[in-house]
Amino acid sequence: MVFVLFISLSVCLGCIGEDIENLPIGKKKAKPTKDVGALVDDFSVDDYTTHDNLLEIVDQGEAAIPALKKELKSEEPGRRWLATQGISWIGFELSQDKRDELIPTLKESFDDSDPRIRQISAGAAAGLGDKSGLPILIEYLDNEEATYYIDPPEPMYHYSIVVLRHYTSQNFGYDEDAPMEDRAQAIGKWWEWWNNNGDRLVYVPGPSDTGRYTVK
Repeated sequence: MVFVLFISLSVCLGCIGEDIENLPIGKKKAKPTKDVGALVDDFSVDDYTTHDNLLEIVDQGEAAIPALKKELKSEEPGRRWLATQGISWIGFELSQDKRDELIPTLKESFDDSDPRIRQISAGAAAGLGDKSGLPILIEYLDNEEATYYIDPPEPMYHYSIVVLRHYTSQNFGYDEDAPMEDRAQAIGKWWEWWNNNGDRLVYVPGPSDTGRYTVK
């Protein structure tokens, strides 16, 4: 089972690093056993047996969004992460008009004190159609800190490159297996691409997570 953007988005609550295509979007899920509040209250960043709670929350669809929005204000980074991921997954199943209504909520976390929350909110917003999340993802292409809920741990740069590749169809020679100093040139090309094309970048909507950015 996979959790990301992820976010990448790309994620099985313990596997943010999985390719975005593996997200459980549009699949038939079991009927939720609890309401959103109870599922959030039971969630623990330290207990992986509670991580399936996110899938149960997403099962409830748009009705779960108000409770998730409240969790974006939590003092616990794990609960903010949960809320951001849940909102993005639910958003994938909504019309573009309704996605556009969710994006400002996600963008409030662009200034989160926790870089992992900042990154995943940027990936979520980018996935729903807001290009302002893309430069934040580029910013973390050289960050080797571990993301949340991954066993074994994966670095933040992995989430960024998976989401960027998925939604822009670009790579610029970025090789995750190369030493970080060797990746600097590719990161520079990412920035060059954004600086030259950001203003002309347009999101072309698609069902689920199939939207893409293109230069006009």
